Amino acid sequence: MYKNGKIYYTSVTIKKKRIYASLKTTDRKIAKARERQKKIELYKQLTDPFIDKRKDVPSRKKLVEQYIKYKKSVWAKSTYRTNYYILTATWLRKRPLPKNLSTRESYSRQINAFLNWSNKRYKTNFKKLPNVTGDGRTRVYDDKELELILYSKRRCNYFRQVIDKDLLRLAYATGARQGEILNIQSIHKGYMICIGKRGRRVVKLTKQAQVIADRCNWKSWNWTPDTLQKAFNLYAKKLNIDNAMFKDIRRTFGLNYILNGGMIFQLSKLLGHSKISTTEKHYAPLLAIFVDNFSFKQLK
Repeated sequence: MYKNGKIYYTSVTIKKKRIYASLKTTDRKIAKARERQKKIELYKQLTDPFIDKRKDVPSRKKLVEQYIKYKKSVWAKSTYRTNYYILTATWLRKRPLPKNLSTRESYSRQINAFLNWSNKRYKTNFKKLPNVTGDGRTRVYDDKELELILYSKRRCNYFRQVIDKDLLRLAYATGARQGEILNIQSIHKGYMICIGKRGRRVVKLTKQAQVIADRCNWKSWNWTPDTLQKAFNLYAKKLNIDNAMFKDIRRTFGLNYILNGGMIFQLSKLLGHSKISTTEKHYAPLLAIFVDNFSFKQLK
């Protein structure tokens, strides 16, 4: 028996494995009385493989807080926000999963990761959500739509704030993510440095992209991902383009790159994917659908 601060503790060691437990008292007499029973419990934990060694279950809210705190240092800001929303709004408040299959699959995957983490560390026996196989979004723009998006004279605005068309053109010319375009740190000859999904990333600039990057005023782009998407949605409606999202520009760049003879390995590096398998997973369905219908849109 020993003291840690003012509280008494006891421990048991068997074959160089040592575990300890608090006696939850500052009184020596009470600690002595509790020590024998506590040592029996600790001995069973070391010798009986069927004893559940996990921690007691906190409240559902604290469980979510512990998981988010544990993962916060690993996640990017966007991943943190997404997981926080999914776990608090969907799992904690028991809201139904989205109807869209791709979104439902993403939500299920994040919630199941949390449930696995909880079952390993706490005396919980959560059942996994059933696997949802969404086809994934395959929307890309054809030449006519891309011409309208990049060069139309219509204003792309939201609450009196107007999107610089060079923002859209740079997004297509580089294939950069929405968050990366909005968090450019510096632009140099041949490359662009930005903060993205996994932190700092160097984006390769083609000749076309370099021309756009040199002339654009990227320091004035004060959009958030949410307001940029809303502005783009309004802009697409003005142009009579259905089912349009800003991230479809990146997907269109990737597909056109491959259709014009680009290598999948090179595309993986341009898009900032950590694995080639990620690129193949996203673009194999597109190639099967659009391989006969597309031509590459050259920027002006």
